[in-house]
Amino acid sequence: MAIYHVLLHLVPLAAAIVVITLNWTKYFIGPTFSYSTTLQFVAKLHEILMQASISEVLLYVIRAQVVEDYIPLGALLAASQNPSISYLWSLEYWSILHSRVFSGRAKATFVILIPLFIVMMVTVGPSSAVLMIPNPNLLRTINSITSNGISYEEIAPPQVGAPYDFTV
Repeated sequence: MAIYHVLLHLVPLAAAIVVITLNWTKYFIGPTFSYSTTLQFVAKLHEILMQASISEVLLYVIRAQVVEDYIPLGALLAASQNPSISYLWSLEYWSILHSRVFSGRAKATFVILIPLFIVMMVTVGPSSAVLMIPNPNLLRTINSITSNGISYEEIAPPQVGAPYDFTV
C-alpha cells in the first residue's frame, strides 16, 4: 500500500529529472519545432502532478497530527486551500496560530510548512512551463554553422571593427 504513495512522488520527480537533464545536456531538437502546444499540455500535466505530490505530503502531516493529537479545524482545510495564497491571511490559517490545542512543535511545523508548500505549489507551474520551452543556444547554432565551412572568427570576430570579408 505504501508503494502507491511513493509512485505519486516518483512520476513528477522522474519527469523533472528528464527535462532538466535534456536542458543541461543542451539536447538540440531542431531549427523548427512544431510541438509547442503539446509541450504546454505536458507542462500543465507536470504541474498538476507536482502539486498533487506536494499536497500529499501536506496531507500526510495533517494525518499524522490527527492520529497523534488534536488539530484545529482550520488546519484540516490546509490541503484543500493549499494552492491559494489567500489562505495565509484567512481565519482558518490564523486559527492554527492561536489554537490552544496545538503544542509548540506541531504549531511550528504547520506555521512553517503551509507557507512553504503554498510557495512551492504556486511556483511549480511557471517553472515547469519555462523549463519545457526548447531554447536554441548560440553554441549549437555556431557548431552547426562551422560545420558548413564558415569559421567561428567569421561569425564572431575577436576585435570589433576589424576588416573581415563576410562573403558567403
